[in-house]
Amino acid sequence: MASFSAFIRKSPPVRLRDFLVTRGIYAEGDFDWSGDGRGAAFVRSIESLLTGLPDAQQDAVKAELAFGETSLERHTRQKVLEVGVVCDPKERIVEICAKGGHKIRDKYLQAFSKHFAPHSTPPVQVPRRNVRLEVLRSAPELTTVPAEGIERVEVSSLSFRSTDGAFLMAEKRGEDETLYQFLQRRFGVASPLQASGWQIVAATLRIFKAPHDGKKGHVLTVTLRTPNTTSVPNKTEAERAFVFDLLERWELLDPPPTKDELFEVVE
Repeated sequence: MASFSAFIRKSPPVRLRDFLVTRGIYAEGDFDWSGDGRGAAFVRSIESLLTGLPDAQQDAVKAELAFGETSLERHTRQKVLEVGVVCDPKERIVEICAKGGHKIRDKYLQAFSKHFAPHSTPPVQVPRRNVRLEVLRSAPELTTVPAEGIERVEVSSLSFRSTDGAFLMAEKRGEDETLYQFLQRRFGVASPLQASGWQIVAATLRIFKAPHDGKKGHVLTVTLRTPNTTSVPNKTEAERAFVFDLLERWELLDPPPTKDELFEVVE
């Protein structure tokens, strides 16, 4: 298989010209397609014709076809896909992180099962755990322990939906009061935390981590939405486990399904 430069040097003039014209690349009428000697100067003159194209299109033209000495051959580049797989053999749990949606992740899961556990039963998706946002209605104490290195935890936003379809979102802006104090000051007894007919449908927690081992402090932002959506899967594996432990302690997640419950799901 010859290179792009080799094609330019060896391709018949008409073939080379037609190849470029079909891709919207034109030369002036006095352009020397014979390219006396077909050396480096001729290659540069052809490449100069591509300079008017966007970089991506230039690369596409050069990479689109790989040419032999006497014929054209289409060259297909294999698409590279990235997928993250985490497996817990003891609990028989596999987690897949990949672009493409649920169907694509299912294909990766089936491939993983086929090649690494060919004699196992087909994989079953673990049901998502529901969030318990009503716990946040009364400003709960989100307890931490010193070993966790947490400076503080705050509820930075709450979203509500009423029985008649109204929507309200409240965010913490200043440092002089909590979100709960703001809602009380702004709405009083009409606050969606107290008035009937309002359901908490989303919440954002901010977990402030203290500096540790020379690393700067940082904030973990966790978003929860009914019925079972969280931003936890977007964290690193260590942070996911850390946040899940906190959410379980604060009773913001339903307990994980038991093996008996998973068996029922399979059936």
